[in-house]
Amino acid sequence: MRLVTDGGSCIDYLYRIREVGGGIWNEVVSTNSSEVFENLEICTTYEWQLRTKCQHLDEDDWTQYPIQIYQTPCCLVYCPQLNVDTKKA
Repeated sequence: MRLVTDGGSCIDYLYRIREVGGGIWNEVVSTNSSEVFENLEICTTYEWQLRTKCQHLDEDDWTQYPIQIYQTPCCLVYCPQLNVDTKKA
């Protein structure tokens, strides 16, 4: 899953993702306005959130955006984009 922002005047980005109902966030701090989360489980619902640190804010101030929901694809037999045969799982 690729998360992309418009950049703007932001200097740091904190991307975080977890399974819905999960406890610990998988967090990545980056200076890039996009981030890729790989190895997500198929047919699983995740929540993700972006936080940004922009030039006009104090060093410890992060802008926090609402949590978003993402559902990974579900494949009934064979999912070529994931190279997964779910009949063998």
